Order: sequence, then C-alpha cells, then structure tokens
Amino acid sequence: MAKANLIDKLARRLPTKGREALAAITNAARAQGLALYLVGGSVRDLLLQQPTLDVDLTLEGDAPTLAQRVAAGLPGTRCLIHSAFRTATLKGNAFRLDVATARAETYRRPGALPSIHPSSLRDDLFRRDFTVNAMALALT
Repeated sequence: MAKANLIDKLARRLPTKGREALAAITNAARAQGLALYLVGGSVRDLLLQQPTLDVDLTLEGDAPTLAQRVAAGLPGTRCLIHSAFRTATLKGNAFRLDVATARAETYRRPGALPSIHPSSLRDDLFRRDFTVNAMALALT
C-alpha cells in the first residue's frame, strides 16, 4: 500500500475537525522543515483497517510549541501541554491527536520516571517495546 493511500485512509477515518487538525499539523511541520510521523498503534490500526481511536504522532522538533501554534489557528481545538514529557494533545469534540517530541529516555533507577532528552525518530522507536509500537509512517 502506498504511503499517500495510507495517509488518505487515516484522514478518512477521522471526523472533519480531526482531519483539519491532522492536515494543519502536517502542513505546519512541513513548512518548518520538521519530520512528523504517525507512530505505534495508530500505524497498526491503519494497516489492519481497524478504527483509529486516537492518533499518535512523533515530531523531530518541539512538539508542544508546534501543537500550540496549530491549535491557535483551529477554532474549538484545545492544546494540552505535558511539559515533563515534551508532549501535547490537540483535542476537539470528536478527536484527539497526541504529539510527542522524538526522544530518548534514561532512568536513574528501575521504576523511576524517565529523564527525557530530545532525539531522533530512530532513538524514539528504539526506546519503545519491540512490537507494533516501534512502527512509524512519515507524514512529512
């Protein structure tokens, strides 16, 4: 299946406002020369043609800043920032896009919360459990 077809399929599964938010963040990332990826279970659901309950994106850049800019241009869309993990959630009435900064993690001890460091998509995928959570589809 071609990448463009997969992205179109993803967009068709989202409500109108969700499609608008996905297009807006994809276009904003592209305009800034930032790499944006659909990741994890969202890729799995798309490939298996299952409903996509929420969309997970990873950005090689500052996800909270980009998400705030996008939300400001989309009436009815809220941006929730999770500073400790460098993530943001774009949320509307019928959609949710989770946007994370590509990152590496280190742990001071087992069970501790991780220390987060911005990194590459490769490092971000390697920190995940080796399952479908380690898949990505480039959007930009």
